[in-house]
Amino acid sequence: IMVGNCQNKKSMAYVGNVVAFIKFLLENSSKGMSIYNYADSPDLNMNELVKLIQNELGIVKKGLRIPQWLGLSIGHLFDFLALLINNTFSVSAVRIKKFCANTTFDTQKLVLLTDFKAPYTLKEGLKSTIKNEFINQKK
Repeated sequence: IMVGNCQNKKSMAYVGNVVAFIKFLLENSSKGMSIYNYADSPDLNMNELVKLIQNELGIVKKGLRIPQWLGLSIGHLFDFLALLINNTFSVSAVRIKKFCANTTFDTQKLVLLTDFKAPYTLKEGLKSTIKNEFINQKK
């Protein structure tokens, strides 16, 4: 089930690029300390992310899409039920809000202060992850 218009963007990093970035810094940085928020760019929106995953897994059917207000209402309903039975559910208003929010990191410092070039695009990294975690597991 998709909630909202799914134009919200999510920053992600492919583990192969994170490792390459750490190696790059170890080999090219001077002494001292720097803090970076590493993320691969460009950020994908939820529509792009879901489409990529569906394509890689061979999923052709469309999922259900509901408006954000309805998703939030359902989340609040689950919050109320959780309160009544003193338990938690995987669906909640907070999770719906998080799903619909932009969660991106500014990587300008990384771009401006280093000459690092990621060895893989984010899409290549996602495809590799899907292949290794899901497709090859079936064999």
